[in-house]
Amino acid sequence: MCDFINNFGIRIVRAFALPCKNKRAVLSVEAAAALPLFLISVMTLITLINTYYINSKIEAAINEEARYISYKHYDDGYSVGAIEADIESRLGDRFLNSCLIKGGDSGLNYENSDLSDREFVKISVGYTVKAPFSMFSMFEIPFEKTVIMHTNIGYINGLNGYYDYSDYVYMTKNGTVYHRSRECSHIRLTIKCVKSKDIKTLRNSDGKKYKKCEYCHPRLKDEKLYITDDGDKYHNTLMCIGLRRTIVRVKLSNVTGVKPCSRCGY
Repeated sequence: MCDFINNFGIRIVRAFALPCKNKRAVLSVEAAAALPLFLISVMTLITLINTYYINSKIEAAINEEARYISYKHYDDGYSVGAIEADIESRLGDRFLNSCLIKGGDSGLNYENSDLSDREFVKISVGYTVKAPFSMFSMFEIPFEKTVIMHTNIGYINGLNGYYDYSDYVYMTKNGTVYHRSRECSHIRLTIKCVKSKDIKTLRNSDGKKYKKCEYCHPRLKDEKLYITDDGDKYHNTLMCIGLRRTIVRVKLSNVTGVKPCSRCGY
């Protein structure tokens, strides 16, 4: 491709320079026309090589991150902000700020990533590759790399297969009922952070007021408090045992003296 461009440019110059009797002048004109074409060809080749390198490195980083959080996401939960920090740590500041990514470390866009589905992880990174010199800034190519990976949930049939395992149920350490689904809201808490000044006006899903937790002893003068929709206590720390659930999977035949959950026990 580079030779074709150079030869084509030289032929054009020769066509216009034939009437000229001064051979040195002709050679000078040919060189003046061929040099810019040669430089552009070299810059194009360098840009293509760098683009391939950048794409390969980013693709490898998001694949590694997807494999890592596929084992963590289901139990621990992950945010897009967390994967952003992890990926940029894998790539390194030196790579991000010295390569041809427009904007450097702030030029990576994660807005199409999705961690809302606890059965699948979707990591999507958008970025723009630019030419190596400012004079070629008009040449910018947008890219987006996406990886979708199944989380390590431990169920062959996925989350929708919970109810197919009729021989097993789920219980908390000091629970008085058993659950058919691990996703039951009684054991899978949705924790909210609220302002302490609002706690007296808030109500849980049963319409009841929130009371002080007997474990973490929160105070109304604390700036932030934590509540759940199904609970009736407010807490001052996420580490309170009143907000933690230790869930075990046991055979239904081994469960005695325990009633089924009113929501998922059927």
